[in-house]
Amino acid sequence: MKTIFRANLPPFGLYDMITDRLETNGDSLIMHLPEGLIRNEEPYQVVRGAVQIEQVDLETSFVYLLAPYAMLGQFSGRKIELRRFLDEFTWRDFEISNEYHGRHSVIYKGYFSKFNGEDLVVEAMLEISHYGDIVYETEE
Repeated sequence: MKTIFRANLPPFGLYDMITDRLETNGDSLIMHLPEGLIRNEEPYQVVRGAVQIEQVDLETSFVYLLAPYAMLGQFSGRKIELRRFLDEFTWRDFEISNEYHGRHSVIYKGYFSKFNGEDLVVEAMLEISHYGDIVYETEE
């Protein structure tokens, strides 16, 4: 017997897009994307909008700070609770290089720039546990 799994593609992608602000609203996390989102069907247009992830579990959502940009080999990193990260760290933007959707979770991999006031680019991952929907709010 063969069982085939085809990953569902979300209607919009965030790869190569930038979020300049993450904020919570109750148990939702809102990602502001000044350059927009990419439609995941032809003609693959960029559409202005934001993403709201509902029913986020802040106790099991984390930010992994991996290394300065383009570092190869060994590194030391940090795993920080998402709530603490939002309260204590500053950054100019997070450029998303890839995204992974799982059951009740999403991971955004990318780079923070101007990290904590320094002219530094830091490779990072956002691991977000959620039990609600991912809502793409667009201006179309």
